[in-house]
Amino acid sequence: MAVQVPLHTALSLLSLLFLAQGAHGGGPREDFRFCGQRNQTQKSSLLYERTQERHIAIKNSEEVLTIHAPFPAAQEASWLFPDPRGLYHFCLYWDRHSGKFHLRYGRHDYLLSNQASGLLCFRHQEESRAQGPPLLATSVRSWWSPKNSSLPGASGFTFYFHDPPQRASTNASVDMCELKQDLQRLSQLLKLPQKASRRPAATLASQQLQSLESKLSSVRFPGDTLSFEEERVNATVWKLRPTAGLQDLYIHSREEEEQSEVLEYSVLLPRALFQRTKGRRGEAEKRLLLVDFSSQALFQDKNSSQVLGEKVLGIVVQNTKVTALPEPVVLTFQHQPQPKNVTLQCVFWVEGPTLSSPGSWSSAGCKTHRKETQTSCLCDHLTYFAVLMVSSVEVDTVHKHYLTLLSYVGCVISALACVFTIAAHLCSRRKPRDYTIKVHMNLLLAVFLLDVSFLLSEPVALTGSRTACCASAIFLHFSLLACLSWMGLEGYNLHRLVVEVFGTYVPGYVLKLSAVGWGFPALLVMLVALVDVNNLWGPSSWLCPRTPESVIYQSMCWDPGLPGRLRHQPWPLQPGVPV
Repeated sequence: MAVQVPLHTALSLLSLLFLAQGAHGGGPREDFRFCGQRNQTQKSSLLYERTQERHIAIKNSEEVLTIHAPFPAAQEASWLFPDPRGLYHFCLYWDRHSGKFHLRYGRHDYLLSNQASGLLCFRHQEESRAQGPPLLATSVRSWWSPKNSSLPGASGFTFYFHDPPQRASTNASVDMCELKQDLQRLSQLLKLPQKASRRPAATLASQQLQSLESKLSSVRFPGDTLSFEEERVNATVWKLRPTAGLQDLYIHSREEEEQSEVLEYSVLLPRALFQRTKGRRGEAEKRLLLVDFSSQALFQDKNSSQVLGEKVLGIVVQNTKVTALPEPVVLTFQHQPQPKNVTLQCVFWVEGPTLSSPGSWSSAGCKTHRKETQTSCLCDHLTYFAVLMVSSVEVDTVHKHYLTLLSYVGCVISALACVFTIAAHLCSRRKPRDYTIKVHMNLLLAVFLLDVSFLLSEPVALTGSRTACCASAIFLHFSLLACLSWMGLEGYNLHRLVVEVFGTYVPGYVLKLSAVGWGFPALLVMLVALVDVNNLWGPSSWLCPRTPESVIYQSMCWDPGLPGRLRHQPWPLQPGVPV
């Protein structure tokens, strides 16, 4: 699909084209970078001094380059620059995530502080008017202004900061630094060990998402685009002005490190989306929000489904529900090759019916195009998207065909043998009075019911009736438990015959065994039905790979939540249909 972006739009979207770095990459880019050129005419040195004031200052002279910052100094505070004279390129970096504040001077790197992890909010900058050799070709870039901005030549520069607000703003709009602080806290929350007891509750997760969307929609910033980058969450806000041109928008992430499961991703937003959401002339502009989570801690369903690389992408338009787009939103993930028994499925997040209930993943409205190292999702709406990793039994189509044939033939032979044996017993004129034969007949009846319920499971699933499939699953569950119960009772009866040879008469013995063999399974099935009859029985399916890009869904009526083997598909199912 061709992407056409006019020049003025491309300039305003420059920061969007390199949006996401992710938690598993090389870390977010530096929070502050000041670069320039220094003409070294004699032996000189570097001096770093910690200041109590909230500013970063760079002062140049013939003898020394002095840097002031509010961060604790490293072991050394003074260094000699290399001897050769000439023009040296240098950059001063501050990376809050790693806590490093260092200077790159030519080919040498000087660590000024390794405890520079505090968040500072930019206030303003000043150029020094003092006499001295000027710093040439100076530029600055930071998290509050991601574009590289050129500065006039001067002998020194001072960048003033202030601490982030301690309390949330009560105004309708949100300060950039306040939002940055909230994203930092959210990133720290997502970094917690992913143990079940420490995962955010469903209510907390929903509140976190709603609060994040609200603050991104009301943050104050100049220009058309604003980006925030943290270790586990990145966010970009784009103003949708009513008078802006309508073109497709292509967003591409930076490449992650090789050990990352998701190497990079891209998003293509069709122009139909902007035609629907930009509003009318005279109305306030709406905002397009793109949030990149490198942790699925806020997106935990009851089955603990695994998302590829824990990457979740949220695309939302402020106060607008976008559905049934004529052109799909295309999300493309470049990733590592997956095992043969893992199938990738494009899904989106569905909030639970109540705040306290967990959400779930759904694939409705999304199509999945699979390749060995690339998965594309074509969806007709906006929400939080991910690629679900579906584990399945590693059975290809050919093996599945023969295994199914053997299973059906074996079940038919077993069922016919049970019928002939029971019929022969009932038609016999001289029936033995030994209760052991009656125990055998009950076991054969349980085996017959199990064979019949298994043979009917897949045809009933193909009918598309959830009620019929649920009834078939209950019948299969009861038959299986009854079969196991009568096998246990056969062992108990054998024990009485072999070990307890004398004094083994019990009044109503067969009736009591029948109460256990048939009553106990029925009681268990009723108890399970009282817990959750809709989710514990119903249509289930697993995946049979045919090619790396194509799979077949094989279905039966059983437990849709059985981990590791079966997966619950949205009803109605279409088993046997290639994807």
